[in-house]
Amino acid sequence: LLFMGSMVGLAVAQDLILVFVFRDLMAIASYCLIGFDCHKEDSRASALMALLVTRVTAVFLQLGALILYAAYGIFSIPDVARRWEPTVWCGSQTSTPGCTRPARRWSWA
Repeated sequence: LLFMGSMVGLAVAQDLILVFVFRDLMAIASYCLIGFDCHKEDSRASALMALLVTRVTAVFLQLGALILYAAYGIFSIPDVARRWEPTVWCGSQTSTPGCTRPARRWSWA
């Protein structure tokens, strides 16, 4: 129930802080679900590996949220998406530091 609620909260979160909170709740619930059969060594090792992976990726998620906050001053995902301006793009999908072409919008078509 905790895992399902965290997954729903993660899917509907409109704020980067809520994304981080629901992701952490989901990580705790997945640790408990993976390590449910604590008498097996494989189950305990798998649970610890899952917890380690989710902790490491949580650090990067928090770092990304702080970078977005430093750039835009808000944690709201829709507001960041509205304020986002594409950077200078050279070529098809790669960014080159010395590029002098004007910025262009993404074309999804």
